[in-house]
Amino acid sequence: MKKRAKIFIVVGVVVILLVAVFLYFFVSGRTISSMFDGYYDYEIVIVKRSSFDTVESATVLSSQQEEMLKNLFKDSSFRRVISDIVYTPDLTSYEIRINGSYKTKNSDSVTTGEFYFANSVGGKYLSMSNAFNGKHLRIYNNQWDIRLDEIIALSD
Repeated sequence: MKKRAKIFIVVGVVVILLVAVFLYFFVSGRTISSMFDGYYDYEIVIVKRSSFDTVESATVLSSQQEEMLKNLFKDSSFRRVISDIVYTPDLTSYEIRINGSYKTKNSDSVTTGEFYFANSVGGKYLSMSNAFNGKHLRIYNNQWDIRLDEIIALSD
């Protein structure tokens, strides 16, 4: 009987560790889209670059485009990448910036200015300097680039 209890405890600990590792590496799109919630009186700007130094377009999003962007995050899933450096042959990148005011949860302090939110590289990786310890996230949505381009195209 004691042997069964030990096996049960070991199996339980292993399952808990596996769940913890899974929750650390896999990030839901809902987690990222909820980061928009602290902002008010703001505008979202998407800057598309065809290479590291060539700006193709800078688009201020309307409320419809903002909802589309939030839904894009919700419809996507992400995985943390251990490496600090990622490689992709596609040099197209999208910077998502939020300009406005941010109210910290459980506090009355308000910060105003330009907040760098996210950088999508080649449609394969997402980098958020102020979240996830600055680690890159691998994007699991084959339509990521296409949907970002659709969001930008609505402003034309």
